[in-house]
Amino acid sequence: MIVFEFKVKAKPTQYAAIDEAIQTSQFVRNKCLRYWMDNEGASKYDLNKYCSVLAKEFSFASELNSQARQASAERAWTAISRFYENCRKVETRHGASLQGFLADSNGHTEESPKFYRKSERQLNRANRKKSKKYRKGAKPQSRNYHKARKRYARKHLRVSRQRKEYCKRVAYSVIQSNDLVAYEDLNVKGLVKNRHLSKSISDAGWSMFRQWLEYFGHKYGKVTVAVPPHYTSQDCPKCHDRVKKSLSQRTHVCGNCGYVEDRDIAASLNILQKGLSTVGHTGTYAWGDLPSWAVGAILSSNGKSKNQESPLL
Repeated sequence: MIVFEFKVKAKPTQYAAIDEAIQTSQFVRNKCLRYWMDNEGASKYDLNKYCSVLAKEFSFASELNSQARQASAERAWTAISRFYENCRKVETRHGASLQGFLADSNGHTEESPKFYRKSERQLNRANRKKSKKYRKGAKPQSRNYHKARKRYARKHLRVSRQRKEYCKRVAYSVIQSNDLVAYEDLNVKGLVKNRHLSKSISDAGWSMFRQWLEYFGHKYGKVTVAVPPHYTSQDCPKCHDRVKKSLSQRTHVCGNCGYVEDRDIAASLNILQKGLSTVGHTGTYAWGDLPSWAVGAILSSNGKSKNQESPLL
């Protein structure tokens, strides 16, 4: 299949028609993926035939010409085929460590930049200066107060932008280097309720990293799999015996088989095994019930979603 790219100048109604066609083609592709997941042994030919069924079932799908529907089905099959052809090339991300940003199944670790921690003293100083200029009950507040407030806000914005660019860069590197990425489906909102760890968890930017990871996975046709985090840091990746550890214990030592490894790397191996065993099944992902490679999400350069597929799927 040959794909041509054009830059067009059109009227608003024409842009709307193009957007509608793109959304419909994404809908067809995602339905084909779901059909393949729900029907064991489904082939490329079966996906092509399924396009006709979708055209009869959904009136808006019938408005898209048959060649475009077939092309969407072929893209779905290409994504499936690419995974099985390259399943040996896998990167696993483990995000439950506050000692580092991530650790993968190849033994690579990435240190956490700790942008907030490094700027915390400056932020606290700016906050104190802002508070000193605040006058209770005064309406409006003084010009000096608003200047101090803006300086404080700019410092927070700088930290936020640093974290965003870091997460974006690392996620891009991970996706470009691998064909499948498995990671823990962490409940970050629940984790930050721990008052002893909330600051470090927020500073790590796990949710932002996951969003960029799934976005780049969707954009470049790579598979991203979120797996349950239960016992990934406790189970032995070799013999699967459960070795209980405290958060301060950073080395995995299995008393059953004698396997010794860094705690996070051992956990990444468990995540890899879970990821390979759950590929092809639905799970919990950043965009909802489907992973980014199966959702028609279009992000702008700042990471905000411009368009997500309708809940019809």
